[in-house]
Amino acid sequence: MEGIAGLHGWQWIFCLEGFATVSVAFTAYFFLHDYPDTASFLTDAERHYVIEMLKQDSNNLSTEYRFQFVLQALKDYKVFVQIGIYIGTLVPGYAIALFMPTIINELGYSAATAQLLSVPPFACGCIFTVLVGILSDKHGLRGPYVIGGALVSLIGYLTLYTQQSAGASYAGAVLAAIGVYPPTPVILAWASSNAGGDMKRGVV
Repeated sequence: MEGIAGLHGWQWIFCLEGFATVSVAFTAYFFLHDYPDTASFLTDAERHYVIEMLKQDSNNLSTEYRFQFVLQALKDYKVFVQIGIYIGTLVPGYAIALFMPTIINELGYSAATAQLLSVPPFACGCIFTVLVGILSDKHGLRGPYVIGGALVSLIGYLTLYTQQSAGASYAGAVLAAIGVYPPTPVILAWASSNAGGDMKRGVV
């Protein structure tokens, strides 16, 4: 697609990826519902079940906004531990997301090829994110999966740092993506299940 509409091939890659994202977001606006009450695809029995489940999940805590609830959440040290864990996962996650094309480009590939070669690590990260989420829910465990992902990511980053060959470095990039992305939703689920009430969850 080099030269079409006056754009370089690598620019078209961004345009196509962006178009897919915007299309999904536009479609989601019409299919995602805010509350079970407005979800037209649920039957009355399913709607009642979901509403009751949400009530039990809130532990009979208030769902309305009061500043004292915010202060109570901020006084809980576990909130800040959770924030630290989350930030510790986000930093390497954004690092690999932002610099993956540059890393691959420095292995000797062209900019357009580097952009295309950045897809497989993210695809692997996506697959492992789903698998780890399923296993984490099945076993009712969060911490071990977060630690496991961090260790895999650490191996990937160390491989990237120490290896000079293109193949080994690319394998390190794949390992880094596989390790860094799955813990993020696990951490969010961990925080959500440990924080009672909508207000505290909002703070966390």
